[in-house]
Amino acid sequence: MLKTVALLLTLLSTQVLHADDAGEAAATKVAERIADAKAEIASLPDHPWAGEYCAGDGLGMNLRLWVAPRVGAAFQWHGCLGLYEQNFGTIESNGRYLSIDWRIEYDDPYVTDTRYIVTPFRNSIFLVPAQDVHRFCLAARGVSPMPMMVLSSQSARNQPTLQRPELPAEYQKYLDLDPIQAKVLSVNEPERKKLTDKLDLITQTVILDAGKDKRLFVGMRLEAMKPKLPDRIVTVTDVRATESTAVSETRRQTGKPLLPVKTRWLFHTATW
Repeated sequence: MLKTVALLLTLLSTQVLHADDAGEAAATKVAERIADAKAEIASLPDHPWAGEYCAGDGLGMNLRLWVAPRVGAAFQWHGCLGLYEQNFGTIESNGRYLSIDWRIEYDDPYVTDTRYIVTPFRNSIFLVPAQDVHRFCLAARGVSPMPMMVLSSQSARNQPTLQRPELPAEYQKYLDLDPIQAKVLSVNEPERKKLTDKLDLITQTVILDAGKDKRLFVGMRLEAMKPKLPDRIVTVTDVRATESTAVSETRRQTGKPLLPVKTRWLFHTATW
């Protein structure tokens, strides 16, 4: 966790939004959407998922998301240097999932997910990014810390305390599953792309020795375990019987080197 915070603090100065980044009109729209969402949330105290949700580390990563069925969604990421990202959008939901169509287009959206699992747990509601469902299940069991991108409701709710998360049927198999480990079998050469004057995105494709046999799915995120690099995450893009293709995307200040993913590295679904 400390390494993750240190990395964020290194990158934050390149992420701060200025007046001309998203535009004053977009900032006004986000503020209006937040106010409208708060009003609708207050009028729906018994709604199964409408509310204000928060996540973060109290330092450089403080996320707030407001969701309301009619008004839609609003999002802000605040940190020690100010506002780094904001957005608003429309919502589609079947009661168990929220899909958000974000309206502000960033060249590189940093933290906003588009699909969440509505998950009652303990005496709260959690919005779990589908990519992190197993990491969330491990945290719920006390195996590892809660993933930083999982948002919990800040709205008062009258509901029973649940000892196990209520997940859709397709994800219940992850509730008692031990951390998934996957070894890197082969790697492609990293590709570096400039995002801003100060920030690059380094992308690398890898092949993992785990697939459907270990319950990996497209979109699942795994962290580097050996070596222990919490900021190095791969996202699965293709799953086969016993292997998977995954992509590592890492942001680095322009000109700073990055150790590429190597064969025999281990990744897993737990969170440091």
